[in-house]
Amino acid sequence: MSLPAGNAGAPLVAVYCSSRIEAGDPRYARAQELGASLSRAGLRVATGGNTGLMEAISRGVTEAGGRPLGLTISGWDGLAANRWVGLQVDSSDLFERLRRFSQVDLAIAIDGGVGTLLEASLAWNMLQIGPGGRPLLLVGDHWSELLELLRRRFVVSDADLALLRLLPGEPAPEAIVAAAREALAAPRSDAAGWR
Repeated sequence: MSLPAGNAGAPLVAVYCSSRIEAGDPRYARAQELGASLSRAGLRVATGGNTGLMEAISRGVTEAGGRPLGLTISGWDGLAANRWVGLQVDSSDLFERLRRFSQVDLAIAIDGGVGTLLEASLAWNMLQIGPGGRPLLLVGDHWSELLELLRRRFVVSDADLALLRLLPGEPAPEAIVAAAREALAAPRSDAAGWR
């Protein structure tokens, strides 16, 4: 159930994002630019492989000469991978897909809904419990607002919040790539959340 290797060991970056935001929305264009920037930076890119921003990321990667990975789910409402996916890895159910997402080197969460929130929450929880956690970048003011709510209303400590890298506003794709490179270069502790 491991993910395919590629690009001579280049890091694999997952982008968690919406399937519902379509072309014509400014967030689609930004996602496409992000996919292209990640690819030009020599990073391999994975998404859920479906429509919306997943398509935009995959399109950007492809147009920049990369081969995006689509982590899809078979039989999920008959959804096929978007046409820009270079390699499709199909899972039998959501839990298998989430396990596959846990194998990436870095996760970036941009605009999305419940699925994006689930993927980001799982990645964050894996950072809390230690081994196997991967860096997580949260891009956009909506994440700042959510983290503030969690800090105030849930049992979330400053140490929990310190596990995340937040990029508020609408950072340029190059700024996101720079933050990704920094996160990938940082030493990982096997007990990241237990300081």
